[in-house]
Amino acid sequence: MNILISGYYGFGNLGDELILKNIRNELERRFPGAGITVLSSCPADTRHCHGVNAISRWNPIRVSVAMWKSDLFILGGGGLIQDHTSSRSLLYYAGVLMLAWVFRVPSFLFSVGVERVSGSVLPRALAFLLNQPFVTVSVRDEVSNQSLLSLGVKRIIHVTADPVFLTELPATVHHGSETAAPHVLFIPRFSSSVDGIPLYESLLDHVRRVRSLSVKTGLFQPIVEQAFGVATSFDGKPVDMTLRWLEGVTHVVSARFHGLVLAAMSGKPFLGIGDPQKTGRFCEFWGMPFLSWDSDAVAVQQALDRLFEVGPNPHGIDGTALRQKAAETVRLIP
Repeated sequence: MNILISGYYGFGNLGDELILKNIRNELERRFPGAGITVLSSCPADTRHCHGVNAISRWNPIRVSVAMWKSDLFILGGGGLIQDHTSSRSLLYYAGVLMLAWVFRVPSFLFSVGVERVSGSVLPRALAFLLNQPFVTVSVRDEVSNQSLLSLGVKRIIHVTADPVFLTELPATVHHGSETAAPHVLFIPRFSSSVDGIPLYESLLDHVRRVRSLSVKTGLFQPIVEQAFGVATSFDGKPVDMTLRWLEGVTHVVSARFHGLVLAAMSGKPFLGIGDPQKTGRFCEFWGMPFLSWDSDAVAVQQALDRLFEVGPNPHGIDGTALRQKAAETVRLIP
């Protein structure tokens, strides 16, 4: 069996690489001996990091040949169906899904996140593709489900959980709350809104100067974010792209969606920053504070007050159940 996977892979983004790692592990359990090929921005890195075959996502001839040879096409996971960050990326994924339709390759959307899709032509095209009988759809949350329904998707949509909930965390990661003093992991996202850097600086100033707490900076995509980290005087060095940078941390402030997922999994209170439709709704679900890009100094203080007052899971969300839902996703593949 030959499986082709497309997503935001090979860009050096920790969250998406965790997604690919977990999807690969699940596929190898479900389909032992299957050949897995990933469409990657940097095939050499993907081959090295994940031990799978990888080809350039930018080579239309090789992508077409790989699709033609495939028995199963997987799109996901992550927040791929949205045009908030870039309409070009959504056009790309729609194009690859169209290619699967042309070659009649059974397709599976693996716990994708769905947000706003603007315009009239692209939403109709997506609905057409996702309504095809060869497509099976799973999404990572109920909001994504409702978003697809609003696009006109009429097929059964399976609501599962983000693949990052399957990540195995080192045992030592869960002991941060036992340290003598709070230690904050700060995960920015660059490039961000024009209000992003002032918001980051306000947060860092309050945590360091007002509360006199230690801060460690974690960059999810160092190749892009390193220059911003230096320019805005973050004193934390970019951490290794492993999960051990969560060790010793008691609280997480993150503009990265998967930084919040990892915080929730490790039982650490967190504060989300940025997009209300992504990080915002995740924070609301878990009962944790959130700041939009244009938040003022008063909102920053209130959010940090709540961060250090609430426990790690005030809504009592069953993380084990979310992990189980994520594990069940692969079994939805026909």
